[in-house]
Amino acid sequence: HTFELRLLTWLGLSVSVVCLLLCILTFWLCRSIQGTRTTIHLHLCVCLFVADLVFLSGISHTQSKGGCKVVAGLLHLFFLGSFSWMLLEGVQLYLMVVLVFNTTIRYCIYLLYG
Repeated sequence: HTFELRLLTWLGLSVSVVCLLLCILTFWLCRSIQGTRTTIHLHLCVCLFVADLVFLSGISHTQSKGGCKVVAGLLHLFFLGSFSWMLLEGVQLYLMVVLVFNTTIRYCIYLLYG
């Protein structure tokens, strides 16, 4: 089953890279949709795009310890960046909801400390 899994991985990640590239170009070139949310989406897509490219180019170079460490480190870096952008997006959406309902943000900050 190794060949089928390798083929499925290459096909899936290739489709993902193409779609992420389209998203990056859309968020970057369409001036009418630019804002805080689209900037966060753009950076998330860039992190996922680079992580996919690192995986596609580096998965076959894991025979040596040095190459494996470099690929693992880069994947860790870009996936950690992706999760950080997702966290930032959640915080931004939460603040948008709080500001719509005119709730004081200080109360929310105290809850975060508690």
